[in-house]
Amino acid sequence: MIFSKNYIFRYAMLIAVLCCTVTFSSCEDESFTSNPSAKVSFSTDTVSFDTVFTALPSSTKRLMVYNKTGDNIRINKVELRSSTNCFHVNLNGRSGDSFSDVEIMSGDSLHIFINVNVSELNSDSPVQILDSLVFIYNGNTQNVKLSTYGQDVKTLRKAVISENTTFTRERPYLIYDTLTVKEGVTLEIESGSKLYFTNKATLEVHGTLIVKGLSSHPVLIQGSRLDYLQPEIPYNRVPNQWGGIRFCSESSNNIISGTIIKGGNFGIAVDSAAIDSSAYRLTIENSTITCAKRGVLNVSNANVYAYNTLFANGGYTTISLNGGLALFNHCTIAEYSASGGRNNSALGLHSYNNEIPLYAEFNNSIVYGSYRQEIVTEESDLVSFRFNHCLLKAAQSDSASFVNVIWNEDPTFKIETSKYLYDFSADSLSPMVNAGDTLIRVKYPDCQYDINGNSRDSLPDIGAYEFVCLNKHEEP
Repeated sequence: MIFSKNYIFRYAMLIAVLCCTVTFSSCEDESFTSNPSAKVSFSTDTVSFDTVFTALPSSTKRLMVYNKTGDNIRINKVELRSSTNCFHVNLNGRSGDSFSDVEIMSGDSLHIFINVNVSELNSDSPVQILDSLVFIYNGNTQNVKLSTYGQDVKTLRKAVISENTTFTRERPYLIYDTLTVKEGVTLEIESGSKLYFTNKATLEVHGTLIVKGLSSHPVLIQGSRLDYLQPEIPYNRVPNQWGGIRFCSESSNNIISGTIIKGGNFGIAVDSAAIDSSAYRLTIENSTITCAKRGVLNVSNANVYAYNTLFANGGYTTISLNGGLALFNHCTIAEYSASGGRNNSALGLHSYNNEIPLYAEFNNSIVYGSYRQEIVTEESDLVSFRFNHCLLKAAQSDSASFVNVIWNEDPTFKIETSKYLYDFSADSLSPMVNAGDTLIRVKYPDCQYDINGNSRDSLPDIGAYEFVCLNKHEEP
């Protein structure tokens, strides 16, 4: 193809003009407005942290700063207002408490990361800590508030309880690794006490554990993370945040009363030992044991008694009984774990190693959940059981092992699985109401009250919770 000289000249001039335009543009400085009406905006006006233990750093939160104006903005200074030394800021990869000449182009945004470290406060109660992140530019001063509560704790690292000890309620206990109770030693936990276990930390009992919680002042045992997995889901509703409680073979005479245990890899495990039919190795009363990854109660060849207790959302089998003797009165056993994909029933009844028999008795209790059948039993002469006045989700049977059982009727629990919210109490329409055996509270006087301390009436309800009529329109 042949081009005329005139065409080539015009083409060369165009290229030269474009090159000059690019050159001049690249050499020209970006301009930043001095107009005070051009302001940045923020993703929130307050960055709030949940309670932070003085021994632990918080999670990190993000603050977004937006320039939604048509101008570039240079912020002369970004700084923490006070000198609490608790809040720590990272801006553009730099950490500090003051930053100068921070530029945000029009339509762009800025990421600021904030966390908290709280020093010893010398206080038994939580202390509120406040600060502000200040933005100064073009005659403007804008603030984002920072807020948290600091809590002093008693820190235990690989602690061994080698003499009789009482944990008190004044300050929470923060437990790392394994807390061990030696054989022949008793650990007593006072009502209102709080034990927070870090990741994989466990309570291992070779001696005796006595937990003395009350419905008005329960003992709390859970993981140490108090922040949120998602905006509406705190970590204390999520399983596998810590290890669990294990009663070793030499442990005996354990009592867990008025206690909230949640969020473990497992809830409670009871190791195999010789059966003493005259004494329970473990008694669980007026408690909730929930939200575990590998079951909330796993018993191997032991004599256990539970009443007025909620066992829920074990992730695997909620309760697994493997040999031994077990008695459950007015218990709620429920499995609606949010993890989904279930292929295990809520209650498993088995012999121990196909050698040691199991006898389990359930009175005025419920076994229910989202699986098609919530009870699995070993087909063996080594396993025997009795369900008396219970509500069960299972294949209906006319066996003498089932007495006055309600089969597969919806208990009307209030479940929001997506938010990990579960209410296992009865309402006025529940088939659990007035369906219990009236003789149980006579034979077992401890069952005259429910898990919340409410008196059971002459027609007791099935499960851990007695229905309480709040108004005259809500009568069963």
